[in-house]
Amino acid sequence: MKKFISILVQSRFKVLLALMAAFFAIDGISQVPFSPGAQITSYTANRVRGYHFTAQSAFRICEVYVPNSMNNNMWHVEIVKFNSSTAPPAFPATTNAFVSQFYADSVTGNNSITCNVVVASGDVIGIYGSRSTSVGTTMANSYDSPNFVTSILGNNTTLRRSGMQFPLNNQQMHNIWSEVSYNTSRIIGYHSCCPLPPKPQGPFNGPTQICQGDTVTWWIPLDSIAEDYSWTVPVGDSIVANQGDTMITVAIGPNSTGGQICVELEDSCTWSGDTCFTYTINQPTTPSSITGLTSVCQNSSEWYSVVAANGILEYDWSITNATLLSNEDSNAINVSFSVGNAEICVRVKDSCAWSDSTCITVNTMTLPNVANAGPDRTVCSDHKAQLAANAANIGSGEWTVVSSPGPGTFSDSTAHNSTYLSSVPGTHILQWTVSAGGCPSTSDQMIVTINITPTAGFSTVNVCEGGPVPFNDQSTGNGATINSWLWDMDGDLVNNHVVQNPIHQYLNSGTYSVRLIANVQGCADTLFKDVYVNPVPDMDISADNVCFNEVMSFNNANSVATGAIATTTWDFGDGTPAVSATNVSHLYQDPGFYTVTCNTVSDSTCESSQQIDVRVYHLPKADFVVDNSCQYQTSVFSDKSTVTGADVDAWTWTFGDGGDSSIIQDPSHDYNINGFVPVHLQVWSSQGCFDDSIGYIEIYPTPVSEFNFTNKVCLGDTLDLDTVSHIAYGAMTQYDWQVDSTWFYNGKEVFHMFDAVGDYSVRLTTTSEKGCESSILKSVPVYEIPKADFYFTDGCEDNKVQFTDTTFFLEPVMKYEWDFGDSTVLADEHNPEHVFEDFGLYDVSLYVESFRGCTSLIEHPIKIYERLIPRFDATPDSGCSPLTVSFIDSTASESGVSWERSWVFGDGNTRLDTAENIYLNYSGKHLSYDVTLKVLTEENCYSEVTKDSIVYVVPQPAASFQHTPEDLLTLSTKRPVAQFINTSSQANRYVWSFGDEEKSSEHNPFHEWAEAGDYEVVMIARNIYGCTDTTKTDVNVHHVNVPYIPSAFTPNGDGKNEFFFVAGLEDITEMDMAIYDRWGTAIYETNGLDASWDGRNNQNKIIQQGLYFYKIRYTDKTGEVFEHFGSVSVLGIE
Repeated sequence: MKKFISILVQSRFKVLLALMAAFFAIDGISQVPFSPGAQITSYTANRVRGYHFTAQSAFRICEVYVPNSMNNNMWHVEIVKFNSSTAPPAFPATTNAFVSQFYADSVTGNNSITCNVVVASGDVIGIYGSRSTSVGTTMANSYDSPNFVTSILGNNTTLRRSGMQFPLNNQQMHNIWSEVSYNTSRIIGYHSCCPLPPKPQGPFNGPTQICQGDTVTWWIPLDSIAEDYSWTVPVGDSIVANQGDTMITVAIGPNSTGGQICVELEDSCTWSGDTCFTYTINQPTTPSSITGLTSVCQNSSEWYSVVAANGILEYDWSITNATLLSNEDSNAINVSFSVGNAEICVRVKDSCAWSDSTCITVNTMTLPNVANAGPDRTVCSDHKAQLAANAANIGSGEWTVVSSPGPGTFSDSTAHNSTYLSSVPGTHILQWTVSAGGCPSTSDQMIVTINITPTAGFSTVNVCEGGPVPFNDQSTGNGATINSWLWDMDGDLVNNHVVQNPIHQYLNSGTYSVRLIANVQGCADTLFKDVYVNPVPDMDISADNVCFNEVMSFNNANSVATGAIATTTWDFGDGTPAVSATNVSHLYQDPGFYTVTCNTVSDSTCESSQQIDVRVYHLPKADFVVDNSCQYQTSVFSDKSTVTGADVDAWTWTFGDGGDSSIIQDPSHDYNINGFVPVHLQVWSSQGCFDDSIGYIEIYPTPVSEFNFTNKVCLGDTLDLDTVSHIAYGAMTQYDWQVDSTWFYNGKEVFHMFDAVGDYSVRLTTTSEKGCESSILKSVPVYEIPKADFYFTDGCEDNKVQFTDTTFFLEPVMKYEWDFGDSTVLADEHNPEHVFEDFGLYDVSLYVESFRGCTSLIEHPIKIYERLIPRFDATPDSGCSPLTVSFIDSTASESGVSWERSWVFGDGNTRLDTAENIYLNYSGKHLSYDVTLKVLTEENCYSEVTKDSIVYVVPQPAASFQHTPEDLLTLSTKRPVAQFINTSSQANRYVWSFGDEEKSSEHNPFHEWAEAGDYEVVMIARNIYGCTDTTKTDVNVHHVNVPYIPSAFTPNGDGKNEFFFVAGLEDITEMDMAIYDRWGTAIYETNGLDASWDGRNNQNKIIQQGLYFYKIRYTDKTGEVFEHFGSVSVLGIE
């Protein structure tokens, strides 16, 4: 139907528009347009044009159609919804109060675009479009007046002109206006779209491996819903017959490499989309490689070949950037090369097809340019001759010496502008050669003439400031006579003398650059030498005063402007011999004042001298006095140090015990050590001179008082006090004890008893033979005794009994020891749990001990009750799901107690005193279940037993399926088919019964019912263990007419396909048929239940071959009227 719409839209005749409107007004036709009116052909540049309208009812815009006109086949389309149902204002006012609903950029013309724009009643909708040109901005006005009235769902709707002043190809709609004149857009909207039919079911029939140039027929079975078919083939192939039918004939292109053949069908609504298959070409094997050179010289020719294989009929060589010299239909060719890279490719053909190509790339090397060595040169010996050959355009060049009177060198033998240097006079013949790769080289020669150059030379002597300098010429003519001398004595480029041996006087010291130019017949040599005029040395010596017995160092900063100091001599002024050295030091034998003299001579024999005065200071004498003392007491030190000619003004004391030092003159110090201790005193004079002294002091040891006592002192115990005091050396003579400032004792060991709880102070004082003493004070605690007790309840055998400690004690308990009367003893548990293995009566005791060692003991009896051992059996213990199992309790009591029971069946179910369970298994594998029996006695003694895997259940499948369509109660004979989708689990075999005596064992069967009626579909699912499950659903098929109308017929008298008629109708009461030509004129009409057309018009004349349009109307037995419109091709008429 879309094809028919396209034909009508492209027509330029208004009569077709009227016919199109009539067709689309008929109920049951898919996608209905709302026409924008008659087409015109005026255009506006740089504008977007469209139309807007107010919806009279709710509907959905499902497609838009864009035309193709004036060779501008790319379009841009947008649909908008205006806010608050407010239409755009009149130009030049604009609005942006809208929301874009759909936008498509660069859409191919003469095409439909799928969209989904939901329109509510009262919505104001705008549809806009522009077409692309060379500048990409021109728009189109192409349909009727700006207030054209169209029909949407039977409601008259006015399309009003609107647009914007901008292009749409690079931006979306904005600043929209409306107008009351001119024309509307070319875009056609569609509503009431229908769904796509299923694609052709196939299968494809015909060959899949063929040869190039073959003519092949392919076909598929007819689909019951198909009204037309459309085939597509690869580019280069062509359909030569039966396009639009289930069978086509295709001419395979001469260069085809295979591809896809696709077909889609059209039902009464629309096209389905493609179903495809692939065919291949039996190509011969591609040549593996091409034999021949891959690098050649310009203007050369070479042979290239491939291996001649069996069955090859033709060779096809292709050459780029080279010339073929031989016949190309051969496995070997001759090729001529010019400049640049060339590519040589070949493919072969057998009786079926051409192969793919094999290629190689050949590098063509350019010939070098003709060598030119440049002009001849004349230079003096040892001067460089500048060469000027032409540069190599490709490859490289090289200089060589053809002949010469002596050796010479090139600065770069590969550079065309190299230099040549030789000291040998005469004629030197040089050659320049240009070469590139393996191609022939070219050469050229030139001459360098070399003349004699003299050698300049002279000698002179260096002097001190102000002395004359003689210069002696030592130049040589190298076989010729020197005829001039030019002397520049101070480097200012001005000649001072022109004689051979001048004398020159320099007034200032420094370095002067002297230049001599010696000349022989135009070839000169220049020599530069430096002359030194030496200065006298500058004197600068110094030294710091030192203390006696210290070495005095002298600082030598003497210098000379140029040259160096040759000798330095020192006289220290104390009668010792002079010393010759640069940097010296000296030790004076006595304190006092001294004069030092330094004399210096430079390396140019220039001399200077200097004198300085120095002093050597007297040293101080360190001394002190101190008395011996006890350890931990203060010792006082007295300084007795002296110095000559100065004062002692700094002291540092270290006291020999590793403690703090002191810098005061008369310090004091407390010693924590004992014995003979060295004391070190350091002193400094006011002139910085130093002396030190070490003396010894005895520090008498002080006793270390200490005693032991028992930590476990409970109320009523006697305390033993025992001294463990000691002293470093010497003896202790006295021990004094004091208890709580109340009781006093003397001696090394004493005793005391406490009659009350509390803390008591004990002091011990010890005294040495030197009278040094010390004391120690300790606190002795006396502790309370705990009172043991505990709480419990009677329990069950094999169960934990909780014991709770209720001991009365105000402090933490360190140790608990329980005896449970069953040979079990437990230590270090505060509130223990204990399991008694047998029922009966037991005596339980608790022993407690405090952290201070104070203890207590208590005992109580306890009663332990019987705990039962559950026992049971199951029958049956295995089978298919669902499996019913009974359980038998065989539990017994030794003490005669009664009990209650409960069951846990392992599948999530539990029962009280009910010993039966139904097991279900849909897992797809065998499952075993653990069953537990729980019992509780009248004394609340609980026990249970679990039997692992006592029940074994074989899995049951879960039968289920889905179907398409979902509603099977409204099927019709037009398409009485259903696809069943098996969603069963844990099954491997299936039996389907469709209610019409047809059965299937497929996994996902497809079924078609032959007649109308009610049916029941039953599926039985079975697993590998033989267990089954069943599910079912109902089906109702009612009869409906499905007309089959051919798309072409051939009324040419050959007895085949002579008539156009309608098939597939049942229970109709009447039928009318009308045929129209391309201009909408009725050319044939008939009626009757078997109405048909034989290709003749109302005048009984055979018509011309071409496309015609039909209208068929029939009434079924219920009185409902159906109409069908379409096109039919008349073929086979000359």
